[in-house]
Amino acid sequence: MNLRQKLQMVSASPSVKPEPLRASEALPSCLVRRAVYPLSDVSGLFSLSAKTLSLINQTPFDDYSARGLLFMDTETTGLSGGAGTVAFLIGVGFVDDDGFVVEQYLMRDYPEEEDALRRFAERLDKAETVVTFNGVTFDMPLLESRFTLNGMRSRWRSVRHIDLLKWARGVFKLRLTSCRLGTLEEKVLSIHRDNDLPGAEVPARFFLYLKTGELALMEDILTHNRQDIATLAILLTKMCRMYENPLAQPHDEDVFSLGRQMERRGVIVTARKCYQLATRGTLCLRAGSLLAASYRRQKEYREAEKTLLMLVNRGEGGETTMIELAKLYEHKLRDLDSAEKYTLMALNHLSEPSLFPREGVQETQNALQYRYARIKRKQRSKRSGEKWV
Repeated sequence: MNLRQKLQMVSASPSVKPEPLRASEALPSCLVRRAVYPLSDVSGLFSLSAKTLSLINQTPFDDYSARGLLFMDTETTGLSGGAGTVAFLIGVGFVDDDGFVVEQYLMRDYPEEEDALRRFAERLDKAETVVTFNGVTFDMPLLESRFTLNGMRSRWRSVRHIDLLKWARGVFKLRLTSCRLGTLEEKVLSIHRDNDLPGAEVPARFFLYLKTGELALMEDILTHNRQDIATLAILLTKMCRMYENPLAQPHDEDVFSLGRQMERRGVIVTARKCYQLATRGTLCLRAGSLLAASYRRQKEYREAEKTLLMLVNRGEGGETTMIELAKLYEHKLRDLDSAEKYTLMALNHLSEPSLFPREGVQETQNALQYRYARIKRKQRSKRSGEKWV
């Protein structure tokens, strides 16, 4: 069984069945649901590299330990936040001697909120890193405000945070457009849920439970939340592996996006390799343009020249690529004849008749005419022995 298959087992039934929901008169204690999965199901968490985590999250992970991770997801009475929004269910996942444990703290009525927050605080105290999906924007600020409103501000603790939504957008948005957790499960992790309760329906289901008192209405929400937490563990491992092997990814969009992320983190050599690989497909222009820009920033002008010539020869980018090449020849390589050549080529390209005239063409033509006149002056000055800049 390979690593992916083992990780995906987390989405199946746990080895220890969760206890059934029971009514309780012991208010204001919240209801606690606990499920345990074998450590073999999350073995990938133990082999994650502190170097990779530090690179992706741009925070130091010198003290990384799988046992220091706390995966967290909430189910709330509203999806927009605000003072009236309550996290009626807080789910956490963590590694201990028993296995990968998912604990869920369900507030069956509002007086139980304080106990649910207290139990979460106890888990947070033991964590080095909290892992969420959109937690920076939603879950953590919401919980922090609930701690404050319940007079528990002293129990709140800020810890290092991995928000996998931010990670996912950086890599998958170009290919998938939507980076919802459900989309990532299907398109990236090959996980398919059956009869899953849509997240948008969760608040209404909770209010129906409050009205009827039927605890069975909470089962779908608990299952949904438990799967979300399991998915976070799988997604974290998957994305770390992608950063470690960006050139091995099957989708050009992901390779290109990983290149952009690598460049933003200063891993220039790997970023360029990603761009070079992406130029072989439909992202040729975008990848080639970023590759040329990277070379130019590092003053590797001949490499930038090769890349831009490749784009021009493939007919990529039209006059925009020709203009960039003309700029490079004029200002960096000091090859005025080539600068003149590609300036004229751009002008000719713009003069071709089109059924759909583009905005700004006249301004671009004027700028090119000015560039051409300047290049001709420089050529005359050079031939006469005058200094030109």
